[in-house]
Amino acid sequence: MSESDLPLRAEKIDADAEHLPFPDRSFDAVVCRFALSRAANPALAAREIARVLRWKGHLLFLEAAGDARRVDPVTHLRISGLVTHDIERTRTRAHPRWLVQGIATHPSAQYEREIAWLLGTARGGNHDDEESSGLPQGSQ
Repeated sequence: MSESDLPLRAEKIDADAEHLPFPDRSFDAVVCRFALSRAANPALAAREIARVLRWKGHLLFLEAAGDARRVDPVTHLRISGLVTHDIERTRTRAHPRWLVQGIATHPSAQYEREIAWLLGTARGGNHDDEESSGLPQGSQ
């Protein structure tokens, strides 16, 4: 695609998915078409995408999966700290591998607090108090 074909006075930037030349949290939306499945280091590419995506931003992705030699792209997104939504997997005769599409976001603050609580790493230390154990206060 030439720069004259780009809509809305967009700027074309050539970069590897593993080394995105953008500041942290700089995009509201990232569209990823086969970047993870073609990247030399898909784990690093997923971390870079998560890094440039704003906290309430959305990643829209379409990836090829099912190659026994590589980890599923959705797994890389999840390991990088993103939460995946609306995952759809399809397979066509024209494409022997699975096509995976969906949305990924950073976890909400409530989700992060719940995970920290489950892992026992939440601020405030141990969660052996009555409220956290599910017991009504004052009952034993």
